[in-house]
Amino acid sequence: MLKQTLIQATEAAGKVIKENFNLSFSVSNKEGINNLVTEVDHKSEAAILRSEEHTSELQSPCNLV
Repeated sequence: MLKQTLIQATEAAGKVIKENFNLSFSVSNKEGINNLVTEVDHKSEAAILRSEEHTSELQSPCNLV
């Protein structure tokens, strides 16, 4: 189950990155001046977290009955 979750999460993040490829985006500093992060980074991270939330809902004991 973990392997499938990781695959789904990376596919979701990859889809976001692919959809935003060659588009303009904003860049900000995460921590310090040399640690850059883009809005695409934030979007792909959100896609990963949504995948994890969906999987944890499926694994919930309440959903196994």
